[in-house]
Amino acid sequence: MSQDIYNQEYLKRLQLADQQATCLILRSESLLVIRTRLHSFWRFMDLPIEVITEVLCNVTPFELLSLSHTCKFLQEMIMRRTAEYVWLTAERNSATYPSYPWADISKPHFAGLLFMMLCTACGNHTANPLDPFLLVRLCSKCCSTEQVAHVFVSPKLTFI
Repeated sequence: MSQDIYNQEYLKRLQLADQQATCLILRSESLLVIRTRLHSFWRFMDLPIEVITEVLCNVTPFELLSLSHTCKFLQEMIMRRTAEYVWLTAERNSATYPSYPWADISKPHFAGLLFMMLCTACGNHTANPLDPFLLVRLCSKCCSTEQVAHVFVSPKLTFI
């Protein structure tokens, strides 16, 4: 009985949202775009977690990373350790995604290194490529300050 009441209240909220969006159609075109997207987003957030997870399993790692920056709810959902399955299926959806041989960094961290053009040290935008051995992306300024030439490293450590 209480489930029926909940469903009726949910349907009333959806109908009210549709009526508000319809009223905005009559007012102005620019408000329509903002409001209808807002209502569509909240309808998406009302979906069960299983459905949202299934939707997230059909995107690429770049799209997952982009979605994680849209709102706090999706960020918490996508960046959890329990979302490993979502990242694995996203990797399979991308034909050009490189293999993931490292166990010491998480899959979201690896995707961030690949796709976000930010310096690992200072956080500024950089066009420099990712260093595949150090797993860092450094800007020109940080390259000179953060990297150490192998000449200065003790010979005892060079075999590591």
